[in-house]
Order: sequence, then structure tokens, then C-alpha cells
Amino acid sequence: MKTMRFAALMAAMMMSMMSFAKVQDVGGKVIDENGAPMPFVNVVLLSLPDSTFIQGATTNEQGDFNITTDINEGVLKVSCIGYETLYITAANGLTIQMKEDATMLGEVVVKSRLPKTRVKGDAMRTTVAGS
Repeated sequence: MKTMRFAALMAAMMMSMMSFAKVQDVGGKVIDENGAPMPFVNVVLLSLPDSTFIQGATTNEQGDFNITTDINEGVLKVSCIGYETLYITAANGLTIQMKEDATMLGEVVVKSRLPKTRVKGDAMRTTVAGS
């Protein structure tokens, strides 16, 4: 009888503790400098103060994303190739404008090498020197 009461008390305590964990949505829209929606942008929710990965998402074709979480404070890391990575305080209903990150290359050098193995007639010749 005592074990039943204890088990019921523990179950009630566990349920009350779970009700304290508030689930909230963090979401919004990612746009470019012209206001056009950006699909397939990476959005990662990081916890504070140690920037631990919590959850990640990718924007859909309309640039929308949504992350459901139970943490109170967090930072969104928004990244896409060709654009600057942004860090934004997590909230719902955000409109995030990405900025282009163009880098001009000074010089590009293209080198070619001969294959180390050559086929000559019915034999294969492999060059080991200098490899």
C-alpha cells in the first residue's frame, strides 16, 4: 500500500515538473537584400551562454523556418553560401535579411600533372619518381 502511494506521489511530481517546461516556437522568414525569400538557408538554434547546438532547420522555398524548443534563451545562427553568417536573438516572427559576402580572388593558378600510370601498347607503365 505504501509503495502504491509512493509511486503515485512520484508520478504526480514528475508530471508537475514536466508542465514547467514551456515549449515555444522560434520561426520567421529569411530574405535577401532585395526582399526576395531565400530557400535552403541553414538556421541553427544555439543555447546561451555556451553556444551548445539545440536544434537546426532549413528554410523552405518561401524562406520560412520553424523550430520548436523548450529553452528560454537562445541565439539563431543563420548561414548560407555566398552570404554573411548572422547571429540573432531567438524569437518568433522574425524577418532576417541576409547580406552578400562577395570575395574577389586576387589570382588563381591552375596546374596540371601527367598521369602517373600510362598505358603503352599492351603494358602499363607507372612512374614512381617524384610522386
